[in-house]
Amino acid sequence: MGRPGWVPRKHLKPREAITLISNAGGIPVLAHPIRGGLQAVPKLIEWGLKGLEVYYPSHTPLQVKELAALADRHQLIKTAGSDYHGINPYEKGPGTVEVPEKVIALWAGIVQR
Repeated sequence: MGRPGWVPRKHLKPREAITLISNAGGIPVLAHPIRGGLQAVPKLIEWGLKGLEVYYPSHTPLQVKELAALADRHQLIKTAGSDYHGINPYEKGPGTVEVPEKVIALWAGIVQR
């Protein structure tokens, strides 16, 4: 704040973000659901949520299993991400998150639509 390159951010409420993404032709996905978003999933689905980040470097195998089951139960797209923001010794780089081939095949079908 008060610096030449500073620009204020607009913070969207979840419903606003889902609507904005959907209206732009995107697929709204909940990233980092372990960080406090799981209890909100039913309401987010009601508002138009279509996906859940299941595969993530810090997720344990049990968390991946539980998130995959949650996504299946609600017919959500399973996504993956490394959350890589550049060279940082604490982050895993792109391509380090393993995703089952059947999930990739599903995504290929969605993207081609």
